[in-house]
Amino acid sequence: MKKTGSCGDNAHFTIYDGYILVVEGTGSITNNLEDYSTETVVIGEGITDISDECFKGKLTLKNLYLPSTLKQIGNKAFRECKNLESVWVPDGVTEIGEYAFSLCEKMKEARLPESVTSLNEGVFRYCNELETVNLPSKLTAIPKCAFVHCKKLKAINIPTGVTEIGESAFNGCSVLSELTLPDGLTAIGQYAFEYD
Repeated sequence: MKKTGSCGDNAHFTIYDGYILVVEGTGSITNNLEDYSTETVVIGEGITDISDECFKGKLTLKNLYLPSTLKQIGNKAFRECKNLESVWVPDGVTEIGEYAFSLCEKMKEARLPESVTSLNEGVFRYCNELETVNLPSKLTAIPKCAFVHCKKLKAINIPTGVTEIGESAFNGCSVLSELTLPDGLTAIGQYAFEYD
């Protein structure tokens, strides 16, 4: 049994047996798909953008597969996907939007490619189980509230090009014990490392 529908001008989705949601086509996913209860989301080759709030609050989502053609992840795109355990962002993505993965409470690992040049406010906020994240070398700033209350994040290496760490960026990272700061850092925002 399957269900199909449109999720963009040139994109459509198919749900197989209620477990897997597959998006195919080209360009942007523009429709909100959080209402469809599946454990796995597979976004096919040809999709370049995931729009704001596209999968927000998809509580059943555990497994996410992103295509090599992806360029941008919108604001709050996967916010409150509380059972999402990891994300591997493909090479080619340049920007990850505000609060894109915030409140993904079971996420343990986030793999970011070197192509990412911009992270936005609150991107991994309240990812309470996040243990591992790499920061791409092209970043020039760590945004406000980026890793607030990532309570299991033990170590972070700030890339050499970063000149600014935003307000409350690592606030509440209570087990953070290894931190490498670059020589070119010029500003650390208020409360950036409070309660660490």
